[in-house]
Parts: sequence; structure tokens; C-alpha cells
Amino acid sequence: MRLTDDEAGGIAASRGVTLTPEQATALNARADGWVAGVRLMLENTSPTYSKGLPPKDRSALFAYFATEVFTRLTPAGQHILHHAALFPSTMTAAMVGALAGAEGAEAVLVRLARMGWFTSVYEKEEQEWGSVGEVQPSPHPHATVRFYQFHALFREFLRAQGHFEAPVRRAAAHLLQDAGLEGDAAFLLIEAGAWEDLGALVRDQAPRMLGLGRHRTLEHWLRALPPERVNSDPWLLYWL
Repeated sequence: MRLTDDEAGGIAASRGVTLTPEQATALNARADGWVAGVRLMLENTSPTYSKGLPPKDRSALFAYFATEVFTRLTPAGQHILHHAALFPSTMTAAMVGALAGAEGAEAVLVRLARMGWFTSVYEKEEQEWGSVGEVQPSPHPHATVRFYQFHALFREFLRAQGHFEAPVRRAAAHLLQDAGLEGDAAFLLIEAGAWEDLGALVRDQAPRMLGLGRHRTLEHWLRALPPERVNSDPWLLYWL
């Protein structure tokens, strides 16, 4: 449950901080509607709430993440979260477990969601994806898949805790592509500088994307590739 802007302003008032409607909106947006985020940022601001966000809001939030969430997990749980944070927007427990090479990803993610620890969960009907990403009916039409999504600040914190080499990022990208999440896959491939894999993704997805009117996204992927790689590949030149 996310806070409304009025509710964020009410929390501020209860702590002796007077906000204008615009300031309440800015504060709530920075915390993404999370009660914990709003409260922590208010701990680092003056009663009059000077213009802009509190200068220490990020460090306060990160300290909260570390002490209240991350350090409460076992080393195995921390290992799972480090890998989960590589996925840019959404993931399943199966994807996280495969990337981390560990069991127990579902239990860790469920715990975070149930405790309200900056993790959202939602379910989608199970689907199958064809070789070029087209959605096909599932053979189990009533089956659902559970997806998890981290608060952006929490993901930022987790990603700052560890460094992953390009092969791990490529592995995450391939898991995303297998799940039909080509946009997130391309993001990771660009981040990793995995140009061969990105070129293959473009060649694989270009016909479908143009058919869906996603010309700008396709162009963004192509422009991210080094010019010499595009110029040496007739198919990439064709789609450009």
C-alpha cells in the first residue's frame, strides 16, 4: 500500500514539519510512497522543510536498508539479493535462483514482500514466448507466475554492494530474454558492453518490434552498438 501525497503530508505534520502541497508531493515521490522512506527523510530535515529534498536523505535511506533489511538476512540471502538487483525492473524467483546459482530465492523474496521491505509482488498469467518473442497461449491457462519488483532506491543500494563482471550481466540478460522481457535484456547488454549479444538480440527482435511500432526502441539499441560493428553487419545496417 502506497501513501498518498496527503498522507505523506500528514506524517510530516505529526512530526512537527510543515509542508506545502508541492513539498509533500516531492517528498512522497522521492520515497515512492513508502512509509519508511518518508519517515526517514523527515528525520533529516528542519521543521520548516527547506526547499528541495533533505541533503542526507539518500544516506539515511541506505543506512536503513542496510540495518533494517540487508543485515537481517543470512549470507545466502544477501547473495540472492545481490543477484536479484541485477534485473532492471522485474524478475521471478526462478530467474533469480538461476542467476545466483542458489536455492531459496522464493523464500527470500516472499519475506521481503510480506514485511513491506521495499519489495512488491504481483502475479501474471503464465505465457509461453516463441523464438522471436511473440506471446503464445499457455498450455496451462489458469497458471500464474509471480513477479517481484524492488523499490528503485533499494535496488540502487543492493547494486552498490557488489560488482558483477560482464558474464553475469549477460547471463541475467539471457534469462530476461527467455522470459520475453527484451527491453530489460537490452538494458543489461548495453550496460555490460556485450555488443555481440546485443546485435543478436536486434537481429532476432527487429521484425517483431517494427511490426509493433517500436521503431524508437529498436533505433536506441542500434545506436548503442559501436559503429564499426553495425557497419560490418548487413542485417544491422538494414534495420538501422
